[in-house]
Amino acid sequence: MKKEQEEPKKDNEGYLKKIGPGLVAGAADDDPSGIATYSQTGAQFGTSLLWLAAWTFPLMAMIQEMCSRIALVTGKGLASNIKKMYSKQALYACTALLFFANTLNIGADLGAMAKAAQLILPNISYVFIILVMALVGLLLQIFIPYREYAKYLKWLVISLFAYIATAFIIDMNWAQLLHDGLIPHITFSKSQILLITAILGTTISPYLFFWQTSQEVEQQIEEGKTTVHSRQGTTKSEIKKMRIDVWSGMLLSNLVMFFIISVCANTLFVNGITNIGTASDAALALAPLAGHWATTLFAV
Repeated sequence: MKKEQEEPKKDNEGYLKKIGPGLVAGAADDDPSGIATYSQTGAQFGTSLLWLAAWTFPLMAMIQEMCSRIALVTGKGLASNIKKMYSKQALYACTALLFFANTLNIGADLGAMAKAAQLILPNISYVFIILVMALVGLLLQIFIPYREYAKYLKWLVISLFAYIATAFIIDMNWAQLLHDGLIPHITFSKSQILLITAILGTTISPYLFFWQTSQEVEQQIEEGKTTVHSRQGTTKSEIKKMRIDVWSGMLLSNLVMFFIISVCANTLFVNGITNIGTASDAALALAPLAGHWATTLFAV
């Protein structure tokens, strides 16, 4: 391994300057399919599975930090490192699995986004909305420079605070939430096991491993390190900055999960709405905050 680069004399960067790839990765973990899963969990089981938010947090943070460390030390993404360290067969197998998992995840996200858009534009074709969203998402990634794109993504994280705001408006038993948020409770029923599996799958997602390393590399390129050689090796200061970023992002991701489950449990579950079948159903959880604008807020 290359020796550490010379440490900067003093780290004067503020907190907001330290967060970036990790925060975006954490927010991306709360994607439309993830929000649907958390909403279903709260609606179907109340707060009994709330503990998953706390228990998955250290798992997510450590895995994402490992991915970031790989990028900082080697200057390359995860796929490039797999190619270097293992056989082509191993690389092809990992790539094929990633492609399959990503395709399903993107399909679920586009479908959920289209359903949400139809809350505002009910007369527009579902398939048409999916095609437009897929095309727009692709063009944004191709034509907008990473620095600009990442900046907008960081601000869009604010949208996830709608459920957190709702939690402080409705009447909730915080002692019960604290208990259920820390103490695991499993009935081993088929539906509960399926939801636990879905939550683990949507929180510790394969695409995040590859995305985290790629974002770290993109960040270094934006800082002027345009060659692999210039990116190899890291410093204690860079590791500290990365850890703050990654753990902040994963904490945000799990906080949002905690509040989505809590809000849906205290708005939907308590009123007998135990099966989330549409985007409109999930939007009902925001009614205490937005009233008749709940569906619009949810769609946005």
